[in-house]
Amino acid sequence: MKRFTVLAAGLFAALPATARADVLWDLIHDAGSGGSYAASSKTITKVETVCGLAHTLACGSIVVSTQSANFVFGNEYDVGGNSGGAGPLGAYSMGAFNEKGLGICVPGSSDPRTGCLGGPQHREIDGPDGTTPLYLDLTGVTNVVGVNHIWLSSAQSNSGGATLEGWQVYGSLVGTGPTTGTSYTLLCSGAGQTMNTDIADCAIPIAAGPYKFLRVASVNFGDVSIQALSFEVSPEPGTMVLLASGLFGLVGARIMRRHKQRH
Repeated sequence: MKRFTVLAAGLFAALPATARADVLWDLIHDAGSGGSYAASSKTITKVETVCGLAHTLACGSIVVSTQSANFVFGNEYDVGGNSGGAGPLGAYSMGAFNEKGLGICVPGSSDPRTGCLGGPQHREIDGPDGTTPLYLDLTGVTNVVGVNHIWLSSAQSNSGGATLEGWQVYGSLVGTGPTTGTSYTLLCSGAGQTMNTDIADCAIPIAAGPYKFLRVASVNFGDVSIQALSFEVSPEPGTMVLLASGLFGLVGARIMRRHKQRH
């Protein structure tokens, strides 16, 4: 049995490196546009068929929601050139000042920080002004193992370091909706970057099982946006059939050889 375990591991290891690459979701890019989405939820469907083991299958959808009367907002402000990364498979340029990402706005309000009406494109997940948290429903993402990384923008250190923009990312392995049957645990947190490199990120552990829901909150002086996610891909059905048939063939050959030796 040990030999077959080693052979199985060898077959998986022989898969092309590109087949095991992560798939990047640049959320504003995949949403198609920014600004107020005029609703408390926004379904983002990835257009490119880049999921699955060979990056040829559909990736499904992510549903972003406020779980309140507030609207989901797409911040497009960017002075660093991060207008879409380097393509659907990454790598992603995170080396410049950037406030591009998903946030929250208050409908009917012209408040320069939180209102959906007028003003610059800065409507973030705002802790001091109470537009927090923002939820991500990942149950509609297909042909992946699970989410394994998240990037946040506008995690700054303001006023000479006196105000650090704090953030927290929570995940739930269970539930039927972002706030229904969920059990959130803190995955990572932080506070403040520099004004010129204000992208915060953290790895999301996938060993515990794929997270179905994420909750991103701003804390203390925090007002951040959700910029991107990456997912570990899953094998395509055809590839798994080939692997399985190969293993069964090896097992069958071993059984036949033993039978002939005994007779």
